[in-house]
Amino acid sequence: MRLRIRALEKVVQEEQQHKINMDEFLALVRRHADFVELSPQILSDFIDKIIVYHRQKEQGVVTQKVDIYCRMIGKVDIPELE
Repeated sequence: MRLRIRALEKVVQEEQQHKINMDEFLALVRRHADFVELSPQILSDFIDKIIVYHRQKEQGVVTQKVDIYCRMIGKVDIPELE
């Protein structure tokens, strides 16, 4: 029974943290909602880190994986381009 309560408390705590992150992210989006030009400051506000992997060549096609981590959201899954 105690394990269930602890597990539920952990879930509640995680959900509260997600809400805080979402509120902060929405405030950030509102602050930059009407930008005209993408500036280094805007990128710095939204992007936490970018990981660029080595290029790979398979069957004559060169690909390169890139992971983008946004502040308060985490890794953004970008669909592969054809």
